[in-house]
Amino acid sequence: GLQQEVTAQPVNDNPCGAVVLTPNVGCVNTAGTNVAATATSTTGLPGPGCANYSGGDVWYRVTVPASGQVTVTTSTVGGSALTDSGMGFYTAATCAGPFTLVSCNNDIIPVFNQMSTLTYAGAVGTVLYVRVWERGNNAFGTFNICATAPAPPPTNDNPCGATALSVGAACTFTSYTNVGTTNSAISVTPTCGNFGAGSMDVWFSFVAPATGIAIIETQAGTMTDAAMALYYDDPPLNCNGPFTLVECDDDLGPGLMPFISFTNLVPGGTYYIRVWGYGTATGTFGLCVHAPTTMPAGQCVYMLQLYDSFGDGWGSSSVGISINGGPATNYSVNGSYNIALIGLNIGQVLIVSYTASGPNQGQNNYRLGYYPGGTTIFSSGTPPVAGTVFTQVITCQPPPPSQSDCLGG
Repeated sequence: GLQQEVTAQPVNDNPCGAVVLTPNVGCVNTAGTNVAATATSTTGLPGPGCANYSGGDVWYRVTVPASGQVTVTTSTVGGSALTDSGMGFYTAATCAGPFTLVSCNNDIIPVFNQMSTLTYAGAVGTVLYVRVWERGNNAFGTFNICATAPAPPPTNDNPCGATALSVGAACTFTSYTNVGTTNSAISVTPTCGNFGAGSMDVWFSFVAPATGIAIIETQAGTMTDAAMALYYDDPPLNCNGPFTLVECDDDLGPGLMPFISFTNLVPGGTYYIRVWGYGTATGTFGLCVHAPTTMPAGQCVYMLQLYDSFGDGWGSSSVGISINGGPATNYSVNGSYNIALIGLNIGQVLIVSYTASGPNQGQNNYRLGYYPGGTTIFSSGTPPVAGTVFTQVITCQPPPPSQSDCLGG
């Protein structure tokens, strides 16, 4: 007589044979079939309650990743007989059950896409059992299935994961992102940048150097309108706060990017930088922290401040500082602002010169003053005059501040 061919049941015909799906940011399909699948009769398994379940199911298993969310989607394979699926999510301690029905889906888009999809948001590490069948169990063939999940948030999503930054001698931008982050529940809310519940922030930290100076610059990336807040972590240190809000800035940097600079921070103090996009904007951005980190030797200290209004640096232009006619030390800026500290002794002769070799001189200016205190000794104006512009015999006695200055107000 004729011998009848028997088709083997799929390996994932029951929950304990469930095929493991690995969540990816994009869909990476796994081939599936309901050919020869049978109805699952595991004790304590509720019916899915949608898509006319009539048996012939197959099973998959997926674990909720670090993002706390996972989506499982079925799709057709060209020429396949399975074009109308149903899907159910279940939780269970083991593959033997008992099972709890989480959700069920019939069509991705009724009539237009009769395959199925489900999304689960919950505790990281939750194991979901995924039940797939053909609506009515009257068509058999292959299909595709995949699990997708958002990328996990950056490690510096909150202050306790803040990226530690070193205070460099010059600004060296590093690119960061606030894409995929969350809104941090910190008690001191920023007062700028249209910060709200939908603002996605990232965190950085640094230790203020012995000079108490820190210059925090940002650079536009795919996010061109960011905001930034500086916090002080009052002792005893605790990354969960409470923090003191030192400054909040929206647009003082180039374009619509923020900029913060202080010369009176607590030496050795821990500070946090919070960056977000204006309102709810997300994207990449550059960030650097720089400053003189040690006090120079001398009976008094002058502070040289260099500015670039466009924020792209001076190029080859520089300020030369010569002591007693010796070789000049040249100072420049590669971002929007830089500070140099110059140690001096009584009786020395200070000579200040400017080299105007870089482009866009109308964006440049600099100022020389006492540190601390800030009393101005010389201001260049814009554009700065080239050549030797200022000479002084050092007395370490600052002149009285002008009544037009805030110090003499």
